[in-house]
Parts: sequence; structure tokens; C-alpha cells
Amino acid sequence: MSYIEKATEIDSENALYWIRYAKLNKKLNFFEEAEYGYRKAVDLGNYELETWLQRSDILLQLGELDELISNLEHGLEFYPDDAELEYRLAGAYFKLQDITKGRFHLQNAFKIDPEFFIIIEELYPEIVGMDEVKLIIT
Repeated sequence: MSYIEKATEIDSENALYWIRYAKLNKKLNFFEEAEYGYRKAVDLGNYELETWLQRSDILLQLGELDELISNLEHGLEFYPDDAELEYRLAGAYFKLQDITKGRFHLQNAFKIDPEFFIIIEELYPEIVGMDEVKLIIT
């Protein structure tokens, strides 16, 4: 781990170093550090879909729902038709009891790709049984 930390110290403006830093920390279950690495990468202009998705999953793990929503909405600016972002955003809104926004994003996601509903089942299992969710998927 010290080599990647050294690399980020030497060239702190290299988004790829921050991605590597984030991935390594995630594997070590250092979620705060991993989130910081992904945030730095985005701040430095790394707008790859995988960066948005990985950061959002870590923010969910950390319970940072407001930051999670902000991250996903920002990701949707770059990938407006991405089902994975939409499903994650729907789950976050349902988790915050914002049914209207949750329903909106779940309907968008389901129209784009219904097979990715597995994201809700894996990341937000407590939401699957909600009446609003059942209504959309049936």
C-alpha cells in the first residue's frame, strides 16, 4: 500500500493513481479511504461509469445517503441512460422514504433494462417488498 500512497504524494493530480488507491483500499475494507480516492479521481476529471458506480456502492456501505444521491445524480449527467445508476438512485430515494423520486428513477431504470433489477435486490433488499416497487416491476 505504501507504493500507491507514495505515488499519490508525488503526483497528486493523476486520477489513475487515485483510482488504484481507491481499489486497493476497497479490497482492504478501508471504505473511507476508498471513497476519498474515488472522490479525488472524479474531482480530477475521471468520469468513467465504473468510478461513479464504485463510489456509490461505497457511499451506501458508509451510510452516506445524501452524498450517494449527489454522486449518482452527477453520474447521470454523464450517463443519462444508464440503468445501473438509475436503479441505485431509485434505491437511495426509497431508502430515504422519498417515494416520488424513488418511483421516478425506478420506472426510468426499468424502461432502460429490467434485468438490472438485481441491483435493487442486492443493494437494497429491504425495498423489494415495498408496494410501490412491486407495482412497477409487475
